[in-house]
Amino acid sequence: MEQGYRSEVQERALIVSLQMFSLILERGVSLLKTQLDCGEEPRLVVGEDMQVLLPAIKIWCDWMLCHSTVWNPPPSCTDYRVGPPGDAWSRLATMANLLDKLNYTRTVLIQAKDAEGREDELELVKLPEDTTLAGFTPLMSNPQDPCYVEKTEDMDIAQVCLRISKVLFFGQVFLCGLETPVLKLQKNEMGMSEYVSVVEASSISSPSSPPEQSDSELLVESYSEDEDGPVSTMKRLPSSNDVFDDNGAPLALGEIRSLIERKEELERKQRKQDRHRQRVQVS
Repeated sequence: MEQGYRSEVQERALIVSLQMFSLILERGVSLLKTQLDCGEEPRLVVGEDMQVLLPAIKIWCDWMLCHSTVWNPPPSCTDYRVGPPGDAWSRLATMANLLDKLNYTRTVLIQAKDAEGREDELELVKLPEDTTLAGFTPLMSNPQDPCYVEKTEDMDIAQVCLRISKVLFFGQVFLCGLETPVLKLQKNEMGMSEYVSVVEASSISSPSSPPEQSDSELLVESYSEDEDGPVSTMKRLPSSNDVFDDNGAPLALGEIRSLIERKEELERKQRKQDRHRQRVQVS
């Protein structure tokens, strides 16, 4: 693929993929915030739920690391928002900030160049996800730099620490080091350094964007019958705060929907009767 060019199909596929990644990151950020707020220090660095998500996040980072020409420049996800406001890049920046606060360096990872001559003392850290995806074409160009730990170390902890290191490298080093950076390090209001996304997120909704809709509003599809057949139209249900019963109390949304359906049913019957009378008069 030519760098900087994507067909419409590629663009949409990439957007859907990034939205999936964003949802995983959203959940991961929530779990990490809860852990840090509670002051928890699990044996395996992160909680059980985060242990499930971390391998997937690491694999996503691996794929983007070796396919930057596919997703860079990042596509606009404004028209295809899934879940709460936010994009993959801002959530990845937040995750990098949160992971950096964990005690993931308590297990010392030893690079291959520093392991020479110490093979008898060290053990290679193997990640199950890397073993499972070995030979998977989209990840074959991903550099596999071996890491080791002392044989006395807990291998489960070492695996978690290695995953965190990989994610942080992608966010803090790779994304910040691109010719047009995706993340950058800056001072926040408290004077502390943190990573933030520099990908522009347009807040202007395009004509194809679905209208904003509150929980108290619904779009319903109604059908009107005429001589040419049924015609489908879309109607917006009024807010439950705008419709009242005989006693002046606001109606529940379910009651409003039921009343509208009943009204439309009566209108259909009335139109049917009118057409029947017209045919009788003509004959």
